[in-house]
Amino acid sequence: MSGCHPNPATVQPTDLTLEQVRTRMRAYQPRIDELWRRYPTKRAVLLQVLWLVQKEFGWVPRVTIEWAAETAGTTAVHAFSVVEFYTMYRQWPTGRHLVQVCQTMCCHIQGSENLIAHLEHSLG
Repeated sequence: MSGCHPNPATVQPTDLTLEQVRTRMRAYQPRIDELWRRYPTKRAVLLQVLWLVQKEFGWVPRVTIEWAAETAGTTAVHAFSVVEFYTMYRQWPTGRHLVQVCQTMCCHIQGSENLIAHLEHSLG
C-alpha cells in the first residue's frame, strides 16, 4: 500500500457487524455454492468471494474479510493478507471516480512519480 492511501483501520465503519454482513451476503449463497462445486478446495473460492463482497459494498470492509475467510474455510489472517497483496481489492471507500497510477519500476522509470505529483497537486 502506498503512503498516500489512508490507513484502512482508520476509515472503516465500526458499526457494521459480522451478522449484518452475513445477512447482506445471503443473497449470494447460490453463487457461492456454485463456486464451491467448481473449485477443488473450499479455500480456492476466497478471491471470488472477496469480489462478491466488493460488488455488494463497493469496497472490502475489514469485517467482510472475516466473513469471506469463514465462507472460504480459511483463516482471517490469510484472507487479510490476500486483500493486502492484491491491489484490485479496495480497502477503503472510494469516491465517484477512482484514479490509479502504476507504481512498478517500469512505470517509475517512465515518469509515474511526476504524474502522481501532478495529480496530487491538480486534484488536491
